[in-house]
Amino acid sequence: MQLSFISILDSAFTAFLSFISTFLIINFYVDRPYSVIFGACIAIPVFMIALDKIKKKSAKKSIDKEKNKAVKNMCSSLCLLEKNKTLELFERAINRRGYRTLKKKGGIFIEEQKCAVFIIFSFDGITKTDVVRVFNSITQKDKAYIFGESASAELLDFIARFDGRIEFIDANKTYELLNQTNCLPKEMLLAKTKPFIFSDVLSRLFVRKNSKKYLLFGIFFLLMSWFVVIKFYYITCACIFITLSLFCRLFGREEIKG
Repeated sequence: MQLSFISILDSAFTAFLSFISTFLIINFYVDRPYSVIFGACIAIPVFMIALDKIKKKSAKKSIDKEKNKAVKNMCSSLCLLEKNKTLELFERAINRRGYRTLKKKGGIFIEEQKCAVFIIFSFDGITKTDVVRVFNSITQKDKAYIFGESASAELLDFIARFDGRIEFIDANKTYELLNQTNCLPKEMLLAKTKPFIFSDVLSRLFVRKNSKKYLLFGIFFLLMSWFVVIKFYYITCACIFITLSLFCRLFGREEIKG
């Protein structure tokens, strides 16, 4: 993966935070020139580790973002697609896997496997009524697979009551089937998704972008320590904020913009 200026800048910023944190702590016990050298010795490997971590994280984030976008587009398209066309799409995918199929009772039956496939992609989601309808469409020897976007914990618990005769297949597995068989539906236009709902206050404290804010607080307390007689409290606060800034830079989550 090619290095970007932002990756190098983020790694340098992380190394700088580690240098400041190390220097503030070591400076209490070691003379000034040696504390600076020791801080630099810590900062260099931190820079290399941070750079490697940022590169891997960026690559994975890019791949996951593209896949999530493709899965969402697939789900939206399937929700907008007519039922008979949806059945034809899945039947084609199953046929390309080497199975003979028969469409009946609103599903796709695979006689040789003693199973049936039901596709329920809807903006209203899957209901318990849908599950019961599927169960009543199969014989005692058949097993049903329900393909849908997602299912709540309550619905999954309800499905589990049918003694393993019904299994839910989520959007990610559906995407794998259609993508591998080259049967993904054509993308259909849809309005923007609902806005992102922020998580609780505690999780927001460790968002990666807050690293700069914590660093500014740390520098502020560090500067204030020069104007007071008792410096311990201000330096302690500075260490806490700078360490928190370093933690957010290395392990903080990315804020998702909806």
